[in-house]
Amino acid sequence: MILNKTKSVIKPKSSTSKNTNNKQNATNTTNATKTTLKKEKREKETADKKALNVSYKKINNVKYVIQVSTSKKFPKKKTKTYKTKKTKFKIKKLRAKKRYYIRVRASKKIKGKTVYGKWSSTIWQKTK
Repeated sequence: MILNKTKSVIKPKSSTSKNTNNKQNATNTTNATKTTLKKEKREKETADKKALNVSYKKINNVKYVIQVSTSKKFPKKKTKTYKTKKTKFKIKKLRAKKRYYIRVRASKKIKGKTVYGKWSSTIWQKTK
């Protein structure tokens, strides 16, 4: 058993054949990896007149999904979703003097499938 950075257990698959072919060994090691992404941690949020600035800690080789909503529960009608590679993002075209709820998560493509991390804790910010 191997414990990776995200504290998830990786169990290598056992190979029953005694073939020492490099291609076979490579596929055994790639099948054994289990990938999970960490929960995203935001650093700070600031507000402009009709915009919000969001920044968060960097995780290597991932994209970020940012959701902004006027409701705590993030219903589809009241939610905007943004995707970016940057750790600082400015959300524009918002209404002034309105409360917005923000959450962030990491995403990564692995073998053609998109894997998502957990959502960060939801906080609110009011535009000026």
